[in-house]
Amino acid sequence: MTTNVDVAVVGAGPAGAAMARRLAQCGCRVTLLERSRFEAPRVGESLAPATHPLLMDLGVWSEFMALAPLPSYGTRSVWGGAETQDHSHLMNPYGSVWHVDRSAFDCMLAEAAVAAGAELRSGVSLVHCEAAGDGRWLLRFDEHGAGDPTLVRARVLVDATGRSARLARWVGAERIVFDRLVGVATLFHDVDTSREGYILVETTPDGWWYSAPLPGDRMMTMLMTDSDLCGRSSLSALERWREALTHAPATR
Repeated sequence: MTTNVDVAVVGAGPAGAAMARRLAQCGCRVTLLERSRFEAPRVGESLAPATHPLLMDLGVWSEFMALAPLPSYGTRSVWGGAETQDHSHLMNPYGSVWHVDRSAFDCMLAEAAVAAGAELRSGVSLVHCEAAGDGRWLLRFDEHGAGDPTLVRARVLVDATGRSARLARWVGAERIVFDRLVGVATLFHDVDTSREGYILVETTPDGWWYSAPLPGDRMMTMLMTDSDLCGRSSLSALERWREALTHAPATR
């Protein structure tokens, strides 16, 4: 079966879901396609204060607050020395940073797109993309666990697949890498985050550490480093990651 739409948005992260909702509000026929079913943890849990007016303009502020996000009132840094420095968001006109469960946040935005009239297909993977010859694009997707592929014909494509640029590369775009920064993250459970009112960043010889509380008594901790250093030192292995953490006393 082939679905004909005005716009196919591939990737239902914040960018893709927000785009799908806005287009649907403007009367476009939109299909939003997502590889996952929002079941796995996602990184990128800190929302800057300036996202407040954006979520308000998108009409999802009440849905956002229903996720019980945690406020963060500033950034605490241990940068190049033992002294701790604090940067407060007190003077920011939009208030605090917000920490969210990214999977729940992304799912909320996708559901908001559906509420505006977009079609959401989750659990599908792009297997082919080509020009259909009539000014449209033909996308073929495999639905996980299903037999026949799904076909979508669209006048306009939106690639919201993030760093992989999966759709753009299908149609011949070249990906340009600006740096080799990577992050190795660990999600901790059963953490008392009631007093964690700040994001913490800390430098070490391996790179720099970032940690932030999450709803549900959890903590996301991430080592940011260069990909070559990560590979050479096996920092993506849990035991080596834990060893590197011993050099970050504030984070530990």
